[in-house]
Amino acid sequence: MAHGIDPRIYIFKQKGLIFDIATDNIDVWKTKYTSYERAQGLHSFQRRLNERDETDNPELIEKARNHRFDALINILDSDETVNIVTQLNAAFPDENKNNVDLLIEGMINHVRGATNIRVFRHELMKRTQKQGERFADYLIALREIAKHCGYAEEVGNQVDHRLLDVIIMNIRDDDVKRKLLEKGAELNLQKTVKIIEADEAAKCDEAKISGKSME
Repeated sequence: MAHGIDPRIYIFKQKGLIFDIATDNIDVWKTKYTSYERAQGLHSFQRRLNERDETDNPELIEKARNHRFDALINILDSDETVNIVTQLNAAFPDENKNNVDLLIEGMINHVRGATNIRVFRHELMKRTQKQGERFADYLIALREIAKHCGYAEEVGNQVDHRLLDVIIMNIRDDDVKRKLLEKGAELNLQKTVKIIEADEAAKCDEAKISGKSME
């Protein structure tokens, strides 16, 4: 370890805990940091307050909150990241100042908001089922793209509705597509998955009997 480096920062770097909002994957970082907090007992003080019914003690609550906040600030790796967290914290009402859970949520929203959601939505809408691709794999791919489309944050959580539209539009089998469209308003994503997987399984059985490969 080089001279002059804070040993805590060195440890944080080794554990992959240092975070730069411009370059790092915030979901991966959040998982690591949450695990680090548990291991270091940063949540335990608040838990003890709950167990001892001292959640109405302002001094102890502030001490627990500031302890977690200081640990978070120590692992921010750029001025940009520090400035964003500082601005988020400044915008909170007094009762939420230095609330690490709210700050991390705010960081995630900032990162996702900075990403062009329309790019992901366009990618989702044009994602067709590839030749030979099993429907289960196709659905996994759609769900992965949909994570970045912002549909879960819309009123009523629009993820399933949007996935249903994409599937009907982009599945390869026209006969199955017609079956789905005939269902009309009663069709939902769960029913769609059952219909497609049943048809896929039937075609697979037919292919085995005839000795042909599925397209």
